[in-house]
Amino acid sequence: MKNLIPLIIIIQFLVFSPEAISQGCSDAGVCSIQSIKSSDTPDTVNNRRNNINTGLSFGTSQYEVLVFTPYVEYTRTIGKNFSLAGKFNYGLRAGELANTNSPSDFLLSSGFRFLKHFTATAGVKIPMNDGNKQNNGQPLPMNYQTSLGTVDLLLGFGYSIKRLSFTAGYQQPLTQNRNQFLATDYPEDSPEYKYYSTRNYHRAADVLLRFSVIAVQSKKIALIAGILPIYHVGEDTYQEPDGTRVKLTGSQGLTLNITAILQYRITSSQVLEFTAGAPVIARKVRPDGLSKFAIGLEYKISF
Repeated sequence: MKNLIPLIIIIQFLVFSPEAISQGCSDAGVCSIQSIKSSDTPDTVNNRRNNINTGLSFGTSQYEVLVFTPYVEYTRTIGKNFSLAGKFNYGLRAGELANTNSPSDFLLSSGFRFLKHFTATAGVKIPMNDGNKQNNGQPLPMNYQTSLGTVDLLLGFGYSIKRLSFTAGYQQPLTQNRNQFLATDYPEDSPEYKYYSTRNYHRAADVLLRFSVIAVQSKKIALIAGILPIYHVGEDTYQEPDGTRVKLTGSQGLTLNITAILQYRITSSQVLEFTAGAPVIARKVRPDGLSKFAIGLEYKISF
């Protein structure tokens, strides 16, 4: 019971923090690739070559839009130091304007371990739609889109020793989406008017760091606590019908998340994992519709 007290305190803070008003973590993509995720304790995989993870993450975006993301991921280890991974995400959104669901994104990545404690990862996020879902023929805000609609380059670097780990990541959109939502197309007293305009939306890159520590570890239980700063490197923009590109002032900036991961080992090859993350510092404007916080449950099996 004493080992669970730190987790209870962290989760209470994550869920009830009044500052939990920005992206939780993995919505954009780079947080969940191999060396960036950094959720495995040293003996989690047990050196097996095949690993399957399946789970569900949940959060809410601005204006209380519910965000559900079920996913499945397969990782194949090749030799001692190289791995390939593919992850498929499905997206569901529910709010006052509409309910949407569809395949979201496919993430393909490769990882390489070197000098014992270091890892490098490169990958790509491929959207399963163009980020312009509609309701009754009308474009929906990004809060209701199941994908950002962009092809993104994902890069990562990791270092771990004993119970400590450090990771860095970079996510660069290579294409932009085709969202056509303009808040000014609606009356000021309509619910649509309060959402950010994202017509021909251009999203800037993200840079992140993650510091984590295995705070508690036993044969069955592991608790991993961490901090996750994410910096959105530029102002996002949208396009007016006359072609003018408008900056979404406040979309550039820092989000500082705290994270907690609780792992329960079912057998030597099966692990159940609960995750939670929420920001204590948030960028002011989130036109991309990413969630305020993120909690998730994942099942892992290796063979």
